[in-house]
Amino acid sequence: MLGCKNILSFLLVLISLVSFGQQVVDLSHQNLTEIPDSLKPKKELASLILTGNPLKSLPEWLTELPVLKSLVLDEIWTLPVIASFKLLSNCPALTELSWQKGKLIFLPASISEFNSLRHLNLSHNGLIK
Repeated sequence: MLGCKNILSFLLVLISLVSFGQQVVDLSHQNLTEIPDSLKPKKELASLILTGNPLKSLPEWLTELPVLKSLVLDEIWTLPVIASFKLLSNCPALTELSWQKGKLIFLPASISEFNSLRHLNLSHNGLIK
């Protein structure tokens, strides 16, 4: 459950994205095994929410979205962790990544390759210090 502070932060990001004409797409709980290619030409896509989908992989074209700042992969257990982190480390504008309740048990080395990432939420996973 998100706290009030997290909800407020999310709403502020959402408002700022909408005010600059950048697009937020929420495809949560749609039973998607892949991200629809119809999003590929959406160069203004700034936030993509994919919570609760049984995705098998992330498409390479995510790295071609110039303003994709926020990606939410919460409650997704089916993505390959190493390949997903490697691909996402090449997203030029990605500053926020949330992968809560993903049953992650390790953090891949490619986490150090994220150049723009400012907020990483991996809560409620199986990560051990």
